[in-house]
Amino acid sequence: MFSASPSPTPPVEKTILRCQDIVARFGISRSKIYELMNKKSTRFDPSFPKPIRLSASNRGAVGWWYHELLHWFESRLRA
Repeated sequence: MFSASPSPTPPVEKTILRCQDIVARFGISRSKIYELMNKKSTRFDPSFPKPIRLSASNRGAVGWWYHELLHWFESRLRA
């Protein structure tokens, strides 16, 4: 017989989070994420991780490396 084992969790450095995942894990709103990335915003943060494209389309899905978000969040807590 086969035992159903859960799929292994990918290591933190190989995990990509989508916007809704960031909202759920870090408590940052979707609009705040995009304000942090917008160079014209007064809340622009150049240290916020750059998104990565998940599709070939220019307007397609994006995600962020989880380990980069953790590093950014921890640096904000120390500041």
